[in-house]
Formats: sequence, C-alpha cells, structure tokens
Amino acid sequence: MTGYAITFGGYLIMQEYFPGNYAYLEIVWLFGGINVFMMTFPVFVCIQKLKIPSSPVLSKVASMTFGIYLCHFVFVQMGYDLFASLLPQGIPAIIHIICMAVTAFLISYLAVSYTHLRAHETAANL
Repeated sequence: MTGYAITFGGYLIMQEYFPGNYAYLEIVWLFGGINVFMMTFPVFVCIQKLKIPSSPVLSKVASMTFGIYLCHFVFVQMGYDLFASLLPQGIPAIIHIICMAVTAFLISYLAVSYTHLRAHETAANL
C-alpha cells in the first residue's frame, strides 16, 4: 500500500504545481522508481500464489496483456486531457484517476482485440 500512497500523493503534488505538464506528471510513476516496484512486486507474488483454473476467457485476456501494456499509456495521456475538460472543477483527483484508468484499459483492450481478430483472419486466409 505504501507504493500506491507514494504514487498517488506524488501525482496530486505534481498535478497541483505543474497542471497539464506530462513531463513532471510522469515522474511519480517512472518504471525504475521504487514506488512502482513497491506496487507491482506484492501484486505479482499474490497473483502467483493463486490457484485459478484455466478458462477460455482468461486465456483470451492473458494473450492480450502484453499488447494492452504496450499501448495503454497513449490512451492514459488522451484520457488525462479528455477528463480534464469533461469533468467539472473540484472533482477529487481519485475520480480523474479512475476514469482515466478504466477508459485507457477499455480502449487498449478493444484495440488489441481488433488487432488479434485481424491477425487471425489474415492467418486463416493464407
């Protein structure tokens, strides 16, 4: 939880002092940061310990995770601008973050799903 608190607090501070400046906004979740490690490592260990039975839905989502990871940040930046203009002033930052995260995931998922679909169609036509 400490990693999430550091990241969230850093996001709020950067948002307050440098609104709309992506260069400063991204500092708190740089991939080499200790807070990112503190967020991801416990999640990785907990998920690794789970005994989840295989299912077609899970297999489909698992096959798309790398593609979603690669393209999601483009949609996070777009979501930042979108929700900054759509949501009224004074809305808590957590609402902005949730809206950006859900939107970025859904658009990334749809983009990767479409790419997978087109790749399978192309392979079937060979």
